[in-house]
Amino acid sequence: MGNEVLSISLRRILIFSMLLVSINCLAQLSFFELVQEASIELKIPRDNIDDRLLALKNISETEAVLVLPIFKKEQEEVIGYNAHILIVDRYVGAINSRFFETKVWSTGPLVLNNIRITTDSIGISKEIDVIGVLVSHVLGSSVVLHRSDKLNLFARDGIELSKIMDDFEVYEHSGEYDRSGNSHLESHSKNFYPISSENVFKDLKVIDTITKMEMIDGAEKPDEVSEDMTFLKFEGKAYRLHRQ
Repeated sequence: MGNEVLSISLRRILIFSMLLVSINCLAQLSFFELVQEASIELKIPRDNIDDRLLALKNISETEAVLVLPIFKKEQEEVIGYNAHILIVDRYVGAINSRFFETKVWSTGPLVLNNIRITTDSIGISKEIDVIGVLVSHVLGSSVVLHRSDKLNLFARDGIELSKIMDDFEVYEHSGEYDRSGNSHLESHSKNFYPISSENVFKDLKVIDTITKMEMIDGAEKPDEVSEDMTFLKFEGKAYRLHRQ
């Protein structure tokens, strides 16, 4: 009887141990483990990657989008970046799809502040996965303010990611201040609205909401709000801007 109980206990321990091993094998890699695996596969020295601007976003249970900004010094006060846009396996770090471009971004007086990945669908295609990368620049001083967000879109085609939208400005906020308490600010915020099209990628109506803000001698004036409409049409291999 005692041997049977011992045998059952040992089997339970063995099964539990096997489960732990299986769970450990199936564990998803951490952010920096994915970066490490990608840098090894691409043969990029780890020190060449700007950790401050790294971006990662899960897109499914098994895959994530990873943006690797690679230092590429251009001038004394300006740093350029090569960019790897990757779709990686969250469990083993293997690169499933990729895009690479040289000198795609830079930072200097106008600072490259942030890179974000967006998978929020704007309904441009029912057939092809589209990934968005938002790049933010800022310029701040006592007299001048500027911030802009530019959108890049990438379409997935097997192991390749193709850029179908290049640095389209979706947000801008800029203006000037003076020591008398006067300021003149203007912001542009753009929203996309898909339009039916025979292309794989739908054309887009773009509504730009323009807000002008002014302060005179420390007193705010009512905001002036207006709208402007343009169109992004898919032509050839990318979106092109049209007035109508």
